[in-house]
Amino acid sequence: MRVGIKETTEPMPLCYCFEYSREDIRRDIDVSGSTLILERIKAEVQEGFCACEVKNPSGACCLGDITRTIQELKKHSFQSVTTASETGWR
Repeated sequence: MRVGIKETTEPMPLCYCFEYSREDIRRDIDVSGSTLILERIKAEVQEGFCACEVKNPSGACCLGDITRTIQELKKHSFQSVTTASETGWR
């Protein structure tokens, strides 16, 4: 089993219950500028389908990690687009 916090190469697992990785989030953001992964996970959690305490090696819910990753990747994506437009590259 790959453990997200110990991984340095993709795919870096973030959600062990529904098998979302950092790469899944990055791909969504690269394609559309956003992702619905957080909302999908929240819906599954509300339906009672998560087992974070068993599946996640940390024993904790992944929503904080998912939220931080989305913010980080959106910021990086925005900076890349801004830098490209400032230099005339796209």
